[in-house]
Amino acid sequence: FCRATVRYQLGLYDQAKADFLKLLTLPPGETHTIFFSQSASAKGSNQILTAQGNIKPQVFNYLGLVETKLGNYQNAISWLDSAIQLKGKEADYFVNRGLAKEAVNDTTAMKDYLSALTIQPDHALALHNIAVLKRKKGGSSAMEDELERAIESDSSMLYPYLERAFQRMEGGFYKGALEDYDRALEIQPKDPEIWLNRGHVKEKLDDLKGAYSDYTKAIELNEKFEKAWLNRGNV
Repeated sequence: FCRATVRYQLGLYDQAKADFLKLLTLPPGETHTIFFSQSASAKGSNQILTAQGNIKPQVFNYLGLVETKLGNYQNAISWLDSAIQLKGKEADYFVNRGLAKEAVNDTTAMKDYLSALTIQPDHALALHNIAVLKRKKGGSSAMEDELERAIESDSSMLYPYLERAFQRMEGGFYKGALEDYDRALEIQPKDPEIWLNRGHVKEKLDDLKGAYSDYTKAIELNEKFEKAWLNRGNV
């Protein structure tokens, strides 16, 4: 289990998949090791597991995540269906299935995110994904309320800040977008895309020196980043 999860975290998805499938066929044996499982949400429930305990839902969930990363979305949905059937009170499982469903344009993805919120009302990733889905469908300003709740639930999660910054940019609220990109760079300072976007916001605010500096940083992080070169040239 430990090797499989490490391989998943390292992006070795085929190897992780093989390990998880092997784990399903092994007899429990004696307990020499315990496993600590952390929720994807900061306020989610963390669990101590043993081989003797019912770890199948966790394994099915990981197999769903692996298949999602490999682009096998229907397989992912099937594994996550199994995880939910065995343990239907885990918000993360519904969120993970919703993500796989989104990839195949399954309209029940929203239902999964809402189900996650019935289990854990402040689940940051569920709130974020609902806001994104609403934006894609041309939703209302309620999207920002959900992003606010996501940020309040887990202020260390990057994606709600990026989504809210994008929405604020679209609405012309450039100072608010700048605040969100500032926070995003505190969380992920080595992402050239965020530096590029913050530079664009600074251009809108007539801070050309600041924009130049941000585009330069984006180029330093990725010298083949064409948009950053173009934007810096324009500045």
